[in-house]
Amino acid sequence: MNSEYTGLLNKIKNYVVNCKKINALALIGSHSKNDNLSDEYSDLDLIIITKHVDDFF
Repeated sequence: MNSEYTGLLNKIKNYVVNCKKINALALIGSHSKNDNLSDEYSDLDLIIITKHVDDFF
C-alpha cells in the first residue's frame, strides 16, 4: 500500500475510534491483503456498520 493510503487510513481510523455512531469499520479488497495486489489505480473499499446511516450521506 502506498503512503498516501496509509495516511488516509490512519485519519479514518482516528475518526472511527472517536465516533460513537460507527459500530465497526472493515477494509476489504486489494488493500486489505498482505500480498500487495493493489496498484496505483486501486481504491479503498470500506464497509461501515452503523445504526445512523443518514448521518453519513
